[in-house]
Amino acid sequence: MVRELADYRVEGFAAILHWPMREALIAYRAKMMQSAREAYRHELSVWASIAPHSTKKSDPPQPPAILREVVIDG
Repeated sequence: MVRELADYRVEGFAAILHWPMREALIAYRAKMMQSAREAYRHELSVWASIAPHSTKKSDPPQPPAILREVVIDG
């Protein structure tokens, strides 16, 4: 988790280790959500590119669980 939060920069490890646990967990969850968002956007783009040319109907990919928890304001 420390490596991920420091973006694999060794010079950032010490600073991360001094963060309060709550802040580290919030930051790690935010990184996980960003990664899931990027992967889902890619999957959706691939589906949108292929679906119109397919002979079989296919449903769009479902968002990952971590993104389904997010409340979207309309």
